[in-house]
Amino acid sequence: MASAWNLPKDTSLLILRHHDHHFFSSCQDETLRMTMATLKMAENFVHLQRRFSPSQDWQYFEVSALAVLDLENDDYLDIKDDVEEYFIDKQL
Repeated sequence: MASAWNLPKDTSLLILRHHDHHFFSSCQDETLRMTMATLKMAENFVHLQRRFSPSQDWQYFEVSALAVLDLENDDYLDIKDDVEEYFIDKQL
């Protein structure tokens, strides 16, 4: 699908591997690692807001994603609170 849409190679790779629990241990490209970490964190925030539980694979990505983004758990919780406030303000 990604190639049919002529998406950039890096975007296609992220789509292909966004459920790959070994992504962070096998990918050395820092930009891809940061993009995947941001994607997984955002995906988890949306899942928490819509389904009131973490995304199914957050448990596999959480430690690596936060490390790649240089975030402590308290930082993550602060961002999560900000996202929740945003959803409440926008009534999404």
